[in-house]
Parts: sequence; structure tokens; C-alpha cells
Amino acid sequence: MSRKGFTADWTPFRDALLGRFPGLTEADLADADGSISALATRLARIDGIAPAEAEQMLNAFSERPNARRCLCGAPA
Repeated sequence: MSRKGFTADWTPFRDALLGRFPGLTEADLADADGSISALATRLARIDGIAPAEAEQMLNAFSERPNARRCLCGAPA
């Protein structure tokens, strides 16, 4: 899936997002309103990582939304 397609409609991936990034909530997804940058900012605060790292993780997720998250925190 392209990043553009993912940000246009990530509703079908809600469960996968919440499963892969357990610190995120439904409210986080709604507040981000399709913005990977906004969601990355929230994820960075939750996980205590740099926003750029969180954005990379979300971009990797958008390419493989059904892949499992590696326990090491690296994109699966």
C-alpha cells in the first residue's frame, strides 16, 4: 500500500495499528486525522523515542500493515 493511500484511509488498519503500537488509542488515531506526522508525534511521546524514528516506524507499517512488530522496536 502506498503512503498516500494509507494516510487517505487508515480506518481499515485501525486494529493493526492499535495492535502494533499498543500505546496508541482510538482518540490518537482520530486526532491525527490521517496525518502520519501527527500520529508519529504522539507515538514518540508514548514510546519515548524521537519523532523521526516514530515516523519511520509508521511509514514502514504503512508498507506492511499486517506484519508483526519486532520486540526490539525495529520495523518488522
